[in-house]
Amino acid sequence: MVKKAFWIVFLSIFLIANESDIKEIEKSEDFITVFDKKTPIVLKFNSNSTGTLLIKTISNLLEKLGFNDFYDLNFKNSSNSSYSVIVYSTKLPHPRDIKRNLQKDGVIVTGVKKTNQAYEYSIDMTNASIETEIFDSSYKKPIKPYFINVSNIKSIEILAQNDDIWHPSIQFFDRNLNLIDEKIIKTRHVSLNLDILENTHYILVGDDISMEKISKGLKFNIK
Repeated sequence: MVKKAFWIVFLSIFLIANESDIKEIEKSEDFITVFDKKTPIVLKFNSNSTGTLLIKTISNLLEKLGFNDFYDLNFKNSSNSSYSVIVYSTKLPHPRDIKRNLQKDGVIVTGVKKTNQAYEYSIDMTNASIETEIFDSSYKKPIKPYFINVSNIKSIEILAQNDDIWHPSIQFFDRNLNLIDEKIIKTRHVSLNLDILENTHYILVGDDISMEKISKGLKFNIK
């Protein structure tokens, strides 16, 4: 109960602080949200997390916001990692949109600074949770390997459609996206019973040759 109360106070303080930062940025004379042509915008994120988790979180964020034209600028991997990207766009990745979408993933923006068209964010990732595929009963054509949260699951059954040719490629990751192990099977499978390794939080499931081999998709059942 004490821990929960502390977190509520901690969260309230930083939500007020970053709201003040955003209002200050919005009042600045050079705050522009729409440009006549594609403009380079630098975004830097300083975190209290490992680098792999930070990169995955920010990549997902930019994808959800519709900013697909971005490139890595700088990366420091440690227990307090930082990641910088340069976005080319006719509109600004608005600080309010970044704040709101990060909150959905359990990430708190604790501060924002602006220098010209460069924005530096301080973020708390203590309770970060990456958006993943949801278990359901329908097959879906995959665009990329399935990324699934299996933190409270002991085993799953994976099914391919009979006329697909699936060569299982499975990677096991912990909460901070450190690779625990991987399982690659060179022979064709229509189904696979998979035991989830200890400390596994996420799995990445694809095809060892090409995702086109499972063009009709996979189905995941919790056992």
